[in-house]
Amino acid sequence: MQNNSETNTSGETNTSGETNTSGDTNTSVQTSETSENNKELAIITCFLGMRITKILPAPKKYNSYFFTNNPLLKDIIIKNNWIYIYINVPLFNSAISSSLQSKTIKFLKFLQLEKFKYFYNYKRLLYIDHKHLLTDFKINRLLNVFNASNKSILIRYCPIKSKRPKNLIDEYNQSLYQERYSTFRNITVKYIQQMVNKNKCNPYIRVCCTGLILYDLTSEVSLKCANETFKDIMMIRNPQCQIIWNLVTQKYNDHIFKLDYTDIFIKRYEI
Repeated sequence: MQNNSETNTSGETNTSGETNTSGDTNTSVQTSETSENNKELAIITCFLGMRITKILPAPKKYNSYFFTNNPLLKDIIIKNNWIYIYINVPLFNSAISSSLQSKTIKFLKFLQLEKFKYFYNYKRLLYIDHKHLLTDFKINRLLNVFNASNKSILIRYCPIKSKRPKNLIDEYNQSLYQERYSTFRNITVKYIQQMVNKNKCNPYIRVCCTGLILYDLTSEVSLKCANETFKDIMMIRNPQCQIIWNLVTQKYNDHIFKLDYTDIFIKRYEI
């Protein structure tokens, strides 16, 4: 059962990955009941920054949490049936800085804060980028596939837009057209070379999209994938998480279920 609560987190998380846990959490509306569906899964998404025009509706069946550092979005977030969680971190008018901040949510760094330990009451967390419209029907399909896989993480391959699947070299080349990634091109090349030479990673694997990640919170491997990806993002100060994830998680490949993008298509909006 979805509730329209709001959570104010005054503990600060800066873009270096360091977390200040001194703040309190104030929830204005408590969840009145918890169904088995609530215990099974929570949905998390986020938007940190100033540039946004629309908030998409939350799924109806599962508790869905929207993290933001922009208090002006509070009313529209709650109106769209999300549980509003305010994060007290600096509000930047910079896509790069805001993107780095958002990795705290995508890769579960926020779970290290005492105030968010209640998320471990859920068996699974489904992270979805705020530009995707996620429905209960699609969630149920994802859960059915994930449960049958007996894996720690579910993620989707990137869509095939040419004659062959995209690999990490393609991903890097395409990223040069985006300013927030092209800024880091030299750092990215150096990081890829290091992961290939030192860690024996394969740069020609088929790339997975990090816009949707289903985590099993009871799995140590699931948390390791998230934590190690976040650590490398902050180490090189590069928000290009798709390349970093696909390198870092190669050693955990046996624990990750990879789904074709079109098997469970989820509509994406430019907002």
